[in-house]
Amino acid sequence: DEHDGGDGDGGGGDGDRSNMEMAMATPVDAALASLTVCVESSILLAETMPSSTRSGDCGDDDNTKVMHTLLEGARSNAMATLDAYTCRRGIDGNSHGAAAAAATEEQKVAHLHAAASVAHAAQLLRYGDPIIDRRRRSISIALCSSLLPRYFPHGHALTFMASLLPGLCESLCTGGNGSKSVRIGEQEIRDVRQWSNEITHEFEVPKLVTMAEGTPDVDTLMKRVDSISSLMGCEEVGGYDLVEAVLHRSLNR
Repeated sequence: DEHDGGDGDGGGGDGDRSNMEMAMATPVDAALASLTVCVESSILLAETMPSSTRSGDCGDDDNTKVMHTLLEGARSNAMATLDAYTCRRGIDGNSHGAAAAAATEEQKVAHLHAAASVAHAAQLLRYGDPIIDRRRRSISIALCSSLLPRYFPHGHALTFMASLLPGLCESLCTGGNGSKSVRIGEQEIRDVRQWSNEITHEFEVPKLVTMAEGTPDVDTLMKRVDSISSLMGCEEVGGYDLVEAVLHRSLNR
């Protein structure tokens, strides 16, 4: 379901992408979706791991080590995808001969890294793991399973998840000193909102509102999420308020 997107690869904004194109994820969308999962998984890991392991030590617990390995795999491959598209854009202006071959090669590299990032991120998506999350459900799972395709018929799961990245990072930084540090694999991010803004500046993420039919109401959407959570007997990572904040900010980008 992934396509390269041509000139609408996500690097220059999504304004030119039609509803049909928004329903097909590009490698950039896949990378950004993986980073969304990385951020929320890092929150979960920080909440459930022993306090002595929150300052950079992976700890001795096997589940914690596995999560760190998956986080690093998802993060590094996602960033490699974005780097490959940056290189591709740099040489697209002269698409003949060696330059064209180089652009094609970078596109292949992006596809491989995007697939690897999704494969790692998929193993981080959580629901009902009795050891790690104690019936905690990933925000991505909560929103996708509750709202797609009924309320967002023009969205692919990966474009939908990619659209949540800025809203998630901004929501984490509200209150207090306005910043939030997270550790994703081997990378310690001091301010997750600034980190997200830097990525967004280079690769504008899909807008959630463009995937909707009409104008979704946040209260209606959250009632749907809440009813599914109650039915499944679980709660979301970060709690109801964080999910609502992410959804509200994502719809109003």
